[in-house]
Amino acid sequence: MEETDSDLLNTALREVEEELAIPAANIEILGSLDEIRTVSSNFLVVPYVGYLKEIIPFSPNEWEVSEVLEIPFEHFTDPGIFHEETRVVDNQRLPVYFYQWESHMIWGVTGRILKSLLDLMLDSDGRPPRPPGRQGRLPSE
Repeated sequence: MEETDSDLLNTALREVEEELAIPAANIEILGSLDEIRTVSSNFLVVPYVGYLKEIIPFSPNEWEVSEVLEIPFEHFTDPGIFHEETRVVDNQRLPVYFYQWESHMIWGVTGRILKSLLDLMLDSDGRPPRPPGRQGRLPSE
């Protein structure tokens, strides 16, 4: 958080604009996830969840972003892309979550944030919940 940020949400919106050139006005914030402390640097991260109000291209800041991965949400409903390991850090056993996307392995704090989001969004079978009143099968079934 920088001195000019009024709160953590404004920090997150400023970072998205700095890193991907997405104006805050184009983001509808849905809420925040539980805060997560990074293991290696001990930073406190408060993830926010939102969606783009309109489709705009990402323009990554090469000083801050090495690559942008655009992954369809349905990809995360495949249990074959996920595995969990346990690591010992400072004499504590910590779960580490891994998600495979093409040649990329997503893990670390990004994997933890993703796991937190998916735990909220997917049912016990790893599928998005049906909207109320919807009949029949989901498109991925």
